[in-house]
Amino acid sequence: MTDKLFQFRLDLYEALPYRRDTLLDLLDALASNTTARSVVELSLSPFFRREYSSITDGTDNFFQATDPEQAGEDRREWEQKLVRVIGPYLPHPQKRKYWLFGVDVTSLPRPYADKLADRTYVYQPNTLKGNKPVNIGHQSSVLAWLPEKQTGEPSWVVPLIVRRVTSQEKKTRLGQPN
Repeated sequence: MTDKLFQFRLDLYEALPYRRDTLLDLLDALASNTTARSVVELSLSPFFRREYSSITDGTDNFFQATDPEQAGEDRREWEQKLVRVIGPYLPHPQKRKYWLFGVDVTSLPRPYADKLADRTYVYQPNTLKGNKPVNIGHQSSVLAWLPEKQTGEPSWVVPLIVRRVTSQEKKTRLGQPN
């Protein structure tokens, strides 16, 4: 198991084109801290060996398009590269003959973020009678691996790709193959 984890970290490290050390430290801090409520708290983890400001630098440089006009295509290639890194480490299904993946779109209300680009109306469940279930914010599409549930264990998912749904896109089309 330790050899597999070491090889995964090496494969992931090699796949990251920029700020590799910062991003792996951030991943370690995130994986080891179940109570952090902010990125600031993650930066205080003993597994994050850098300054807080490197988090912004690392996340800003996580993906860089080679050409702004080809950014969408570059991003899809980058996502596929990461999935190819992660794929070999997913456990093989035991109860079924295939892996199960799910796609969902979730709303991220941001009603007070006036400077945030491309906000739109998003669904938000509202329990108050007479109020419309609408807010202002963004939506994100998530592709997740759904592992087989082990008896007595809680259900969980592994997010593989998270993509923001722009106001020009139909959320029902994002999870479909091109």
